[in-house]
Amino acid sequence: MNYFERNQRWLAPLMAILVLSTTPLLMGIIGAADGPAFEPPKWMILLSQVGIALGCFSAGLGAAFTNTLSADIIKVVLPGIGAGMVLMLAGLTLQLTLAGTVLLWAIFVFFSLRGRVG
Repeated sequence: MNYFERNQRWLAPLMAILVLSTTPLLMGIIGAADGPAFEPPKWMILLSQVGIALGCFSAGLGAAFTNTLSADIIKVVLPGIGAGMVLMLAGLTLQLTLAGTVLLWAIFVFFSLRGRVG
């Protein structure tokens, strides 16, 4: 089995997240060469953010049922990304979003490692 076949449960949602997160950005770049950049509609940005949050949940669920080192790393990294997206959707400032993301990620790591360490 190759790498993608072993990790497909969480890699496929991450690829969807990549497409959803770059679409509004690419649409803004398209018109930048000949004048003012095209402003993506608000619904597209919101749909992108909701899709990223759902993709993080789906990728985390897939990583939970995958027994590889890559999935173990994703199990630690993904909750921080998901928490950041939820806080961003709540409309917090960048500083509060970063502080909340770090705090929620630290709490998650603490409780997930509590039974394994020591």
